[in-house]
Amino acid sequence: MTRQPRTGYGFFWLFTSPWTTGFALLGVIPLAYGLGLSLTDYSAVSARWHFVGFANYARAVGDPTVLAALARTALVPLVVVPLTVGIGLVLALLANTGIRGQSLFRVIFYLPTVVPPVAAALAFRMLFERDAGAVNGILATIGIPPVDWLGGNLSLVVLMCLLTWTVGGNMVLSLAALQDVPPEVIEAARLDGAGPIRALTRVVVPMISPVLYYQVLMGTIGAIQIAVPALLLGGLNGGFPEGLDVIMVHILREFWSFGRLGYASALMWLLFVVLLIVSALLMALSRRFVHYAVDPEDAA
Repeated sequence: MTRQPRTGYGFFWLFTSPWTTGFALLGVIPLAYGLGLSLTDYSAVSARWHFVGFANYARAVGDPTVLAALARTALVPLVVVPLTVGIGLVLALLANTGIRGQSLFRVIFYLPTVVPPVAAALAFRMLFERDAGAVNGILATIGIPPVDWLGGNLSLVVLMCLLTWTVGGNMVLSLAALQDVPPEVIEAARLDGAGPIRALTRVVVPMISPVLYYQVLMGTIGAIQIAVPALLLGGLNGGFPEGLDVIMVHILREFWSFGRLGYASALMWLLFVVLLIVSALLMALSRRFVHYAVDPEDAA
């Protein structure tokens, strides 16, 4: 048997060179530079810097402000992800009932998803302002004094409300998954004596569990990395609310406000490790709670 010459490798690298070049320039090199920077005390306010090894990492692990920011960050996905996935599923069930006007219903609940994040954050800031906000105006009509929503830890509640408001994206994903469930399967469950709730929890939810898992995974990763809405809610001038000092905001403030580039880079790499651990845990849990029509291992 004669061996075929390997003439395809050159064409492979030629055709993939735009992607590989972009990945190297915009991915590998910045990551390597950030890793090297995290091992120094480089600061934007001084031209002198020194190699400090893992001192930045040790400092971050023992910094109470970092631990507090991580605690606030952990609270966001623990509250927002179950709410957005659960509410999205309920809305999808309502939109899948065949009622009149369901197309308008879907559009109304999906609209917040297409609102630019900056506009949404500024709108929520105006709604929850202490003196002129609509929320305090409504509370005043029932005799409740003004609440400082955007100050202290209450600002974290406003942030979670803002993130939950964009539930329309999850609704669309759940609706698409529900429409793929064969009606005869649900009918068979009802013939076996299963009521609507039991058919939903024992038949429908397991069948759409891969889509729900996708929402949980991406929602958790996105909530941990939340930054722009928190910065806009906190305002760019004056004191920053403690409740909005989540980990990404803390890193950005270390980088841009205080100029501690080496320390901020170390925090970014620690956040990267946290995201890897969280993703690994969710993937491990998915083997127990997520049901595929075809086992991925058998398909491989």
